[in-house]
Amino acid sequence: MPPLRLFFLPPQNWTDFETLTASTAQRVFSTPFVDTVGIAGQTQHGLDVHIPDLRIGIQCKRHLKLGANGLPRPGGPLTPKTLRDAVEEADKGPWRLKKFILATTASADVKLQVAAFQLSEERAALKLCGVTIWFWEQFVTHLNNYDELARHYYENVLQIRSPDDQDRKIIDVVTRAFDRPAFQDPINNEHGDDFKQALEDTVHALNTGELIDRRSRHTFESAHGGRSDVLRDGWREALDDLYDEVALLRKTYAVAIKQGKIASISGYLRSRDPVTEQFMNEHRQAIRAAMRQLRDDAGLP
Repeated sequence: MPPLRLFFLPPQNWTDFETLTASTAQRVFSTPFVDTVGIAGQTQHGLDVHIPDLRIGIQCKRHLKLGANGLPRPGGPLTPKTLRDAVEEADKGPWRLKKFILATTASADVKLQVAAFQLSEERAALKLCGVTIWFWEQFVTHLNNYDELARHYYENVLQIRSPDDQDRKIIDVVTRAFDRPAFQDPINNEHGDDFKQALEDTVHALNTGELIDRRSRHTFESAHGGRSDVLRDGWREALDDLYDEVALLRKTYAVAIKQGKIASISGYLRSRDPVTEQFMNEHRQAIRAAMRQLRDDAGLP
């Protein structure tokens, strides 16, 4: 039987992500000579972590994902331009690098992987260092491969002492997707487009652990794991049941719109069928009750 592969949440604190990157580099490249470059606010010449004996430089990239304290969290969208700008910034520093790594908590992206390969080919012709990206999936692999690194990360960074702690983090983020008018207000108070989008965003949260701001459409919080990543059977099944109930709600709404049982008037929903209206209202109340019960079972406020 193959060993169990654990999923790890990324750190919310920027300094913790930089420290994790340095610790991972020590083990991946089998060298104790790994330096963190400067401190926040100082000129770092494009690098956060430097391995001088191997001439490897790493930049830890953060973007506009905000945590509960309103501060940027590591991760977020990257583009080929971001990658090019990062390595060119490092080119201007005092290093003579053989390899440049952009480390991020963002998920793997094929387009960026291709862009990194093409950029490396382009730079090789100019006798400049190669470029690669460490996505969060690579960190998860390394955390699974190095027990000491995983133990330190779990206990001191994530402050997770058991698998249930990780499950609770996912449940906490995912269930907050239900704290929105689409699951609270009477159906006749809902704007049609907002209601439909809210249901889609809730399904997305259940599957991915990502909460999306309804106005900006940006991910503002992520558990980096959805319902399928929860290890405890009962909690995972409860999330699966919530997914099924939201799917039924979406289907009922779509059919009601098609059959004219719910109409959109000046953008707002108006029920034309009392039975459908009652079902939509009571079913959403039942969904919130099930969500509340799951949070209680997980020991969450």
